[in-house]
Amino acid sequence: MHKEYDESYTNAPKSMSSLFGELQFGKKETKHEFEFQEICEDLQKDFGKLVWTIPHKKGNWVTNYNLKKAGAIARKAGVTTVPYLIGIMKRL
Repeated sequence: MHKEYDESYTNAPKSMSSLFGELQFGKKETKHEFEFQEICEDLQKDFGKLVWTIPHKKGNWVTNYNLKKAGAIARKAGVTTVPYLIGIMKRL
């Protein structure tokens, strides 16, 4: 048996602007120029202003990822001192 085509089952055609309207290209707009500045501003609430010196230290253990991860570990442990944060970063 053959059924007739019913237009109520189809969706209305979409324009390209409506499809890409929800997507965000590139970095989201922030008041900071670099990612480490955002991370340090977040960590400053718990660790103080001394945390701004960490991204400028020499060593291959100083990365944005390590700084975020060490901050999360130190907060979870409840220890909010910068030397403890640096020690965690060196061991990641």
